[in-house]
Formats: sequence, C-alpha cells, structure tokens
Amino acid sequence: MRSALLFLLLLLVAVAAYLAFAPKRAVLPPAGTYGPFDFTLVSTEGETVSLDDFAGQVVIVDVWGTWCTPCRMGIPHFVELQDEYREEGLRIVGINYEMGTPDEALAAIEKFTSEVPVNYPLLIGDDATGAQIPGFGTFPNVLFIDRQGKIRHTLVGLHSKEELEAVAKPLLEEASQPTQPLPQS
Repeated sequence: MRSALLFLLLLLVAVAAYLAFAPKRAVLPPAGTYGPFDFTLVSTEGETVSLDDFAGQVVIVDVWGTWCTPCRMGIPHFVELQDEYREEGLRIVGINYEMGTPDEALAAIEKFTSEVPVNYPLLIGDDATGAQIPGFGTFPNVLFIDRQGKIRHTLVGLHSKEELEAVAKPLLEEASQPTQPLPQS
C-alpha cells in the first residue's frame, strides 16, 4: 500500500514537472475572431506610425503604461523577442497610455526608456485606438496580429517570454509556409 502511494506521488510530481517545463504552443483562433484593429499614432520620436507600416509582418502590440509594474516587467521580454525574431518578420509596437498631459506622458516614457532600453517604436495611445482593443482597461494587454493585419490572439497581464513566444511562433510559421498555387482551369 505504501509503495503504491509513493508511486502515485512520484507519478503526480513527474506529470506536474512535465506540464511546467514542456514547450508551450498556443492554439490560435481563426482570423476574424476579433474585431477590426487599426491605428495611426505619434511615436515618442515624433513620427506618425500606423499598422499599415507593418504590412506583411507579424505584429505584437503591447498596450502598457509606465505606472503599471507588470507592464514594466514585461518590456525586456518584448525587447528579446524583437531581437530574436525580427529576421523572421516579427515586429513589436508599444502603445502607451499614461495619465496626465501628453507632455507628462512623454516625460514618463523617456524616463523609463533611459533606464530600460527599448528597441521598438513606442506610440502614444488615444481613445479611438483604445476603443478597438479587446479587454482594454486591463494592463498590460497584448495583441498578436497576423501578416494579414488581423488580431489572432490576446493576452492580458504579465507573461513570460516563453508564453509570448508560444503565441508568436505559430503566426510566424503560418505565414512562412508557401501558398499553394490555384488550380488551372
């Protein structure tokens, strides 16, 4: 009896370890599950940036604020993903929502990025863009957009690099598979 309990306990520990450390792969809903999403916003560099600028790329949009501790903790994950998957067509864009005036928002972002370097565009969010974001109001909010410009997945809250990667990789792979030619008629 005791050895059977010990065996069950070891089996339970082994299953838990596997689930904790097994590679994660996201199951993505079909394109069009979420509503339309588009933006044209001003970056912290003063440039106008729109989703159309990333046509044909897989885009991760990180909706964040400098006042949000989980948002700040997640930024290094996005920096790493941008570095690792840029050549495969991944682009990261940060859309920031701060409290206060636009000048105060810009100052808060500049202070943050002086301490934590960011290698992707940071944009100042507006109400029209926020209204299009599924679950907007909870931070951080991450949108995964396929090469056709459709939101394919969202995550809310702080997530590990591996969890973010598990959603981004299928989108990159999906887009990199050759398209089948149409049958000749």
